Amino acid sequence: MNNTMLTPGSIISGRGIVKTYQKVDDTSLTVLKGIDIDIPAQKISVIVGPSGAGKSTLLHIIGGLDKPDEGNVVVAGNDLSKFNDGKLADFRNSSLGFVFQFHHLLPEFSALENIMMPLLISGKSSRAAETRAKELLSVIGLAGRADHKPSELSGGEQQRVAVARALANEPKIILADEPTGNLDSANSDAINEFFIKLRDEYGMTLVIVTHNPELVKLADHIHTMKDGLLTDSSSRL
Repeated sequence: MNNTMLTPGSIISGRGIVKTYQKVDDTSLTVLKGIDIDIPAQKISVIVGPSGAGKSTLLHIIGGLDKPDEGNVVVAGNDLSKFNDGKLADFRNSSLGFVFQFHHLLPEFSALENIMMPLLISGKSSRAAETRAKELLSVIGLAGRADHKPSELSGGEQQRVAVARALANEPKIILADEPTGNLDSANSDAINEFFIKLRDEYGMTLVIVTHNPELVKLADHIHTMKDGLLTDSSSRL
């Protein structure tokens, strides 16, 4: 039964999340084995654990990029199981920002145009989208790189553009999957500092899958996974 409600103080609550994938040899692999999780609002929560623990799958289900076989998730008061595919896509674009290890910038478009894309999809005018994108380029310190295509940017600059794109529609929540996984320590530190700024100055909620120990040190909450189970949740508050 889908009866999940938000736990007081949380912006995301998941209950009984199970996810099984069918393999090519007709056997099945259960990646998530009944996860209960609460994510507090306006904090940084990290999900850690060994490779194969189910961290990315859980993040994708929290963000509505994948659907659980059992259980459900409530995000900012919205039960994702109640949305059809169209409404779920609209909700993701308007309320959630995604940052991945591989930035997934569109190579044929400039930094400015990549950041404009979610705004145009949500129905903003070209002028409004451009104004917002330029604001974000200034925030991430790349105002002078607006017309550069991804191939003309460093790895760290590309990831900063990806973060700016995630912020385009002013989401309440940022979901990030190994956002510093391909970056050197200096660029990793810059992204980590920016995440702190998003929490402290903009009141955003961040949920981050990471192996980066420096980012784990900055987190307010740590959720540890192993073999498809949430084995520990701890708070630094």
